[in-house]
Amino acid sequence: MDAQRKEHYRVELLLALALQILGSMLLGTPGFAQVPARPDSQRTDSQRTDSQRTEPVASLVDAKLHDCRMLSIDRAFAVGDAGAILMTDDGGKQWKNLSAGRSEFNYYAIGMEDRNGLIVGGTIEPATGRSIGIVLITQDEGKTWNPSGIPGLPRLIGLQRIKHRHWIAWGDWSDHFGSALFESIDGGRSWSPRPIPCGHLQSVAISDEGSALIVDRASRVFFAADGVDFRSVAIDTDQFRPIRFCKLQPQGWWLGGDSAQLWHSIDGLRWQSIDLPIAKEDAPLVDLVQMKGGTDRMWIVGKPGNLIWCSEDHGASWIQQPTGVATVLLGLDSWNDQVLMACGRLGTILQSRNSGRSWRQTHASAQRTLGLSISATDQSIPWDALAYIAHEGQHQAAALVVHNRRFTEDLHHQLDRVSALECLASRIHLDHVTTHRGLPISDLPNGTKINDLAYYQRSSDALLRWMVQEIRLHRPDVVLVDDLSSSDMLRSANGALATQAVQLAGNPSFSPAKSLIEDQLGAWTVQRTIQRSESSGFTLAPSMVLKKSNQLLAKPLQPIRYYYASGCLPLDAQAPESLEGQVHYRLVNHKSATISHPLDGLVVQNDTKICDKPLLKIKLATLMASANATSRVSQLLQTRGSELYRENAWDESLLELIKPLSPESALDVLWMVSQESRVQGNWHRWHASLQLILARFSNQEQQEMAYRELMTYTGSAEIEQLIRGQLQQQTDQSVQIATAPTSNAASPFGAQDSGVKPASYINESRLTPIARGTSERGFAKLLGGWPEGWQTKKSEPAWAWLIASRFRTSSWTRVGGLDPTSERGFWPAYYPQLGNWSGIYEQEQIINAPPVGSLPIPRIPWTQDRPHLDGLAEPELWDQAIRLRLSTAWADETDTSTVRLCRDQDFLFVHLSSPRNRSSELASNSLPSQRSNPAFKGAHTKDSKAREMKAKDGTAKRDSMDPMLDHVRLRIDIDRDYATWFEFAWDIQGGVLDQCNDIRIWNPQWYIAFHPTDEAWNVELAIPIKELMDDSTIPWDKLPWALSIQRQRPSLSTEFLVAGDNDQWSRDQWLLVNPTAP
Repeated sequence: MDAQRKEHYRVELLLALALQILGSMLLGTPGFAQVPARPDSQRTDSQRTDSQRTEPVASLVDAKLHDCRMLSIDRAFAVGDAGAILMTDDGGKQWKNLSAGRSEFNYYAIGMEDRNGLIVGGTIEPATGRSIGIVLITQDEGKTWNPSGIPGLPRLIGLQRIKHRHWIAWGDWSDHFGSALFESIDGGRSWSPRPIPCGHLQSVAISDEGSALIVDRASRVFFAADGVDFRSVAIDTDQFRPIRFCKLQPQGWWLGGDSAQLWHSIDGLRWQSIDLPIAKEDAPLVDLVQMKGGTDRMWIVGKPGNLIWCSEDHGASWIQQPTGVATVLLGLDSWNDQVLMACGRLGTILQSRNSGRSWRQTHASAQRTLGLSISATDQSIPWDALAYIAHEGQHQAAALVVHNRRFTEDLHHQLDRVSALECLASRIHLDHVTTHRGLPISDLPNGTKINDLAYYQRSSDALLRWMVQEIRLHRPDVVLVDDLSSSDMLRSANGALATQAVQLAGNPSFSPAKSLIEDQLGAWTVQRTIQRSESSGFTLAPSMVLKKSNQLLAKPLQPIRYYYASGCLPLDAQAPESLEGQVHYRLVNHKSATISHPLDGLVVQNDTKICDKPLLKIKLATLMASANATSRVSQLLQTRGSELYRENAWDESLLELIKPLSPESALDVLWMVSQESRVQGNWHRWHASLQLILARFSNQEQQEMAYRELMTYTGSAEIEQLIRGQLQQQTDQSVQIATAPTSNAASPFGAQDSGVKPASYINESRLTPIARGTSERGFAKLLGGWPEGWQTKKSEPAWAWLIASRFRTSSWTRVGGLDPTSERGFWPAYYPQLGNWSGIYEQEQIINAPPVGSLPIPRIPWTQDRPHLDGLAEPELWDQAIRLRLSTAWADETDTSTVRLCRDQDFLFVHLSSPRNRSSELASNSLPSQRSNPAFKGAHTKDSKAREMKAKDGTAKRDSMDPMLDHVRLRIDIDRDYATWFEFAWDIQGGVLDQCNDIRIWNPQWYIAFHPTDEAWNVELAIPIKELMDDSTIPWDKLPWALSIQRQRPSLSTEFLVAGDNDQWSRDQWLLVNPTAP
């Protein structure tokens, strides 16, 4: 009987093989049938039922797939964005989604070892900017996956098995671990850091002997023969041509990346460039993303996705092999030299059983994207339009960012904004948001550098060809471009070129890269091109109801809003207008035609439909209440009330307002109230709204939003000074601070002199907690309320220095002094990768425990005489001052501003001389209004007078500085928490500004004089010391301060007292100075 069964099985196997070969001969694809169309691709939405969607396409997953792993010829896995884990047991005929649903985590790599395996990934939290990692473990051959919680582990993007239960993983930099490379020897249950000489890691390869090759995201390559002592590898590359992978194959070490970069080395130190068979001018259009090597052959996938690269001579030469799809491929694996699989965008999975000569598509959530945006920078991404396409149209959408403004973030520990945008894409159901790293520009807060426009002024058409290629790869029906007539020259130039690319994409005679295999998809005609507009066209309000997904447009945009509102971005970073419904859109070349939304009147196909169509179960009344919440909040905030005392009636009104709202709308309302109330100086409403967030939202990210806001301002010396001023201005005598009853109060329970007293006060204190003068205890209570899993946050520089500052303040308040050793216990660890935080650590160390041979921090000299405030620097006085020169992030800037500082018992004096640049000035003369200053007798001169800005009625006009002009900001942080500060600012036309962080109700009395010349504009300041620390119990004028000066020049590099690595000011750019008397 057994022999008969074996013979029967053999006959069936031979018959199946014969049918497979016959089908391939008839269909022209060796080894496989042609790619089948989606079973419901020709059906309309009304014809498609849930049962039809269940089989066989229920397993389709909307996700960009990053990695895949083959366990046999039939069994394989693929992982990707939004928690996607796909598995097949039948060679790809059916894919099972092992994840319960869409997740905030993206999975980047998978590894298997017998029955055990690991998946690594993570995300970047929008509201905190923190990199969060995740590790999934399986012990049953991948049937179930369980997370392994490891506090402090960052987002991991790569994984390699070394030997049994021995793994390495890499990704973002971790402040807690002080590394981006991690090692596990227990199958992934615990991880320990390995020291590296850089920050964020892109790729790692380690040999069995322990030799290590690592690549960071600035394309710097390091090699260590012993895995510890890393040496920099000199190869001809730069961070604008990223290296995507490093691999150890039987043929040696390999590096590959954008612009067709391919390098080979035998020993890891001496490298040889390998040329692919393409023309030099076509290299920028070829990106090599991943490599896999077999016994005899090697393969590389990447972009364009319609071909892969194959070598049959151990990498000496390479040939192109077509795939039949256009989707960019990101992952690759092989079972042997014949059986391969690849994965990429739009949930694409390809399989080959003839060494990659032909491919079969076994999974794809869609064949192309319906909407594609091409934006100059991330600030002009049309988030609202893309979210509308994805959530109301329920079609695939993607975004391309042409220029990388924050390329310097690749060099250190700070937030990698390119990666953050990629993580945000999956949260709002976009296929991808990709930043082109090859065209970097400056990050000016205002204006555009002339050099940045060079990409559009060159005779080379490289950028145009790149845009055409991207349009043909995505094959969109709708392309969204920047405003062609924008006042922003970069946006208008980009919009014009993108519009030209749309036209060329439909021209069959135009080939972006002639040396590549001809694009099998050919030309692509875009149905509709939509441009941003400054005035005319339709808008997409956040309160718009999306009927198909039963939600407001504001809901999918919420993570984007919190990302741009978080404290992790530079202070000058502004949120895109598209998040607030302030952007107009209209058709290009059809000004007379009007549409109401991106898909209005558009003929769409089903091959762009998304598979996951969540329909939220929210009542219509809840949606309508949420849609009207913004206007109701504005009305509530306009009601008058006390800034420092509790208002029970107002609290009840806030509770009634959020009661009918959806949870995400309630969070938006409470956060909006907290931010607006803080700016207005209403500390009760600020505190009440944040407490409601803590009480109602248990998500860790939302909890940290509230904790960070509360702890930043609670216990701050600057905020306490501001509140003391507010208390002095209180005129409402109806609210009395709590007082104890007198001893002779009448008691019904004893005689007049019996001593019986009420057990409580007559009036309970109504001061809001931050105004009670016990902020240090309030901060300690908040810190003590942290969950146990949050302790790793104390390793982050921003949190660590904030906690250390509050401990310093508490010590002075409690015992009148500070134990330096105790304070150092709160400091973060020192790493060179911490950017300017490393400089702050070094300066604080000089104050706390000076290293041998270190120089003291600069001292502000004291002077006996006061200056005549006329903008001129009198030599007899200002020669005694300390002189400091501002600098930029770029070495070619030499002619920069000079600042001089000195003080006396009552004033801090500042003189700043700034060289003029006519090309960046919008106006050259200061405003004529002036007022004499009685504090400085004899200060008046013929040329200039000490003055304040005045309105037309003669009253002082405060906060008149125009940030669009050439202007300077002076920040003083007296308690060195590097989170709150006093700010004095002025512009070239005489406008002034004073604020505490962004709180403009702080109105100190200070003095300023301007003296412009043809060569420079000079400013002289006198700042009363009492405005910084009046009535404080702590002698702040005897403790070191932190100073920051920033000169922002439109269309030119920004000058700093402590320069960073770009043109925007960050919270770690401080110089510590000693203000004490000699």
